[in-house]
Amino acid sequence: MNADLHTAFPGQREPTMIDAEPHNDPDAMSTYKIAEDVLFQELNGEAVLLSLEKGCYYGLDELGTRIWKLIDENLDPEQVVERIVEEYDVDAEQARSDLDSFIRDLEESGLIQQ
Repeated sequence: MNADLHTAFPGQREPTMIDAEPHNDPDAMSTYKIAEDVLFQELNGEAVLLSLEKGCYYGLDELGTRIWKLIDENLDPEQVVERIVEEYDVDAEQARSDLDSFIRDLEESGLIQQ
């Protein structure tokens, strides 16, 4: 079930994937909010994000787009896991691990914040 976050700088031909190791954050149950300088556009089930501050584009696959929308609904990570388990063929443990990694990618890229 991995959600992918890709980044591309203007003029870069191939987006590169941002990787991060899962982490166990005591604040993981906090809700996240989308950074104010980030624009979102969905295209055929996937999404393109633009960080105005960094001048950088990011691409989300279908699952990443769904998670982004759930974050935008102000759901905490556990609520996001519950929705993903309901909507996709994945168990809660795998969903939680993948979500943790994906949230870390988004945070480190400055796209979301607690």
